Amino acid sequence: MCGGGAARDHRTLLEALDVPAIVYLREPMPHHPRVTTKIIGPVGHLDYSQVIQDLKRASVVAIPLAGTGLVGFTELLDALALGKPIVMTRNEHFSPEEVGCGVSVAPGDVAGWRRALASVTPEMGGRARAFAEAHDYRAFCAKVGEIIETAGRR
Repeated sequence: MCGGGAARDHRTLLEALDVPAIVYLREPMPHHPRVTTKIIGPVGHLDYSQVIQDLKRASVVAIPLAGTGLVGFTELLDALALGKPIVMTRNEHFSPEEVGCGVSVAPGDVAGWRRALASVTPEMGGRARAFAEAHDYRAFCAKVGEIIETAGRR
């Protein structure tokens, strides 16, 4: 499953796919001929409730990024919260390998995407969910409270 929209490298992902997938596109692209891929789009505005339903059914969430900006985080957070393994383009902001919840791939690396998609495991999804639970809003607030309390003692 690949959702999201801004700054995505759908071309590389579509070329790499050799398993059935659902891909949400913002721009028109040719259908990938080797596998059954449900292309949704091009869309200007996504029906978020439908995206979440598709994410819930997904065995892996693919986040093919184009560029180095702060993009892909809504999809990333959804995947973590839903306990889905993640394959995403390597970037400086998040490493699925560090969390143990997935694999990152070099930009434009079609063969790397194929290997990564084939290598994900359900255990990675469990680690994704555990990471989300350990870093949720309550944990964030507790950490901010600790920092404020420590600063107040100085």
